[in-house]
Amino acid sequence: MKKNLYLAALSLLLLSCSGGNKEVNVDEVVKSKDLNQIKSSREIIHKEYEKLVAELAKLDKAIAELDPNKKIRW
Repeated sequence: MKKNLYLAALSLLLLSCSGGNKEVNVDEVVKSKDLNQIKSSREIIHKEYEKLVAELAKLDKAIAELDPNKKIRW
């Protein structure tokens, strides 16, 4: 279940980063073979991922408080 949560969060992150003026996409960064740029991009994406996971946890908590009989499914 955690794996699915992480995949969902990562998917949301990648979708949210696909906007017009956003930074270079992951494929372009990897193709550049610039280790510093790759590490920097990874750090940025990881921070966003952690924020999304925290937001999902808040939503899960709110669901559990409002409907304790309902199990969250992924």
